[in-house]
Amino acid sequence: MIRMKRGVVLVSSEVHIWTIILAARNAYAAHGKDVIITSGIDGTHKSNSLHYKGRAIDLRTNHLDDSQRVEIMADLRSKLGNSFDVVFEGNHFHCEYDPH
Repeated sequence: MIRMKRGVVLVSSEVHIWTIILAARNAYAAHGKDVIITSGIDGTHKSNSLHYKGRAIDLRTNHLDDSQRVEIMADLRSKLGNSFDVVFEGNHFHCEYDPH
């Protein structure tokens, strides 16, 4: 299941966000866990953050154990490929579309 924290705002026309969400749904579901989106274009981020361009989201991780975090992050990176970045930032995965 995919859930969003209250107040999360996504740019629904940004196809790359949906690519992240669908990959996350599959990766989290393999561990019997829900995807919880905690930030889209809302919130406070670095001034040059791709959140503000609608190309990044944050996914909750505090309901995962350490091995699930490692496996889900590896799965997301594999599914999304080189045009996406997936970074564990302590209490969430930051996922962004950033082709190099």
